[in-house]
Amino acid sequence: MRHITELFDFLHNGMSMTDIYQPAVILHLLEQDGTSTKVELSRTLSGYDEEIQEYYEKILMRWPKITLTKHKIVSYDRRNALFSLNFDLEDKVLTEQAKQLCEQKIREWIEKKSLRRSIPKAEASTRFRVLKAARGKCELCGISSKISPIDIDHIFPRNQADRYGYVLNGNIKMHIDDERNLQALCYRCNRAKRDQDTTDFRQPRSKIIREHALAYTTSNDQQLITRKIAGDELLEKLFEKLIDEHARLIDKDAQEPIVERITDMIEALVAIAKTEGFAEEDILALVRQRRDILGGFDAGMYLVDGAA
Repeated sequence: MRHITELFDFLHNGMSMTDIYQPAVILHLLEQDGTSTKVELSRTLSGYDEEIQEYYEKILMRWPKITLTKHKIVSYDRRNALFSLNFDLEDKVLTEQAKQLCEQKIREWIEKKSLRRSIPKAEASTRFRVLKAARGKCELCGISSKISPIDIDHIFPRNQADRYGYVLNGNIKMHIDDERNLQALCYRCNRAKRDQDTTDFRQPRSKIIREHALAYTTSNDQQLITRKIAGDELLEKLFEKLIDEHARLIDKDAQEPIVERITDMIEALVAIAKTEGFAEEDILALVRQRRDILGGFDAGMYLVDGAA
């Protein structure tokens, strides 16, 4: 068990904050004598808003957990979904000082954000409305929030806002945190988009597909163009179905038997394979061949240390 003075060093010198999550997690653990469940911590981060608690459980496991365990500030027991501080909290005076320091870091972060923007950060209710409008899916790749954490992305990034926090979208001037400038993207798509792209992925997929057709206008073979776009649209729909079936498969509250969900997902995979010219028998033969090479199936090989 580490001495609590090492926690002070981390809070003063080792903690890099892009949000209030780290000091909020540490403060909660200090107030709970060093231990807390994942559910209790996510309630703290979500402000006890039950409608978005699942979202904040993913946030908790994605950033605070990874960072704080890397610095050995907390440990996580997967079996019991329990977080623990790695510090001796016997000294009540130092523990109280650590709480005050966490509260100070949270206040400083809020004040810093308030100075940078004339309108406060999007509230949790705004995040919920954006996620609800996206049907809980990434608006670029379509992956479900049950599979991957979903971020709230600024279509026009902050670095394009004026000194007062406003951007110009066509003839409309809006604040950077206006809901018209927010979209739902998964962690991977949001990081790939970065802060130079202003693409609005909320437009209907059919419109995106039509715009992709412009890439083929240099061809003289109109039939080839039509066939290519139709094939792209079919594959797009099949991938959407695969994502939906995957979300159903891992949904702990699903009503259908698991064998039924597995069958539906396999059917989606077979349909995708057929668009690439593979028959169902070809795919099954490849599965058996790979199984023989690997020496049989072992479920244990799919377990990854550190998974939630």
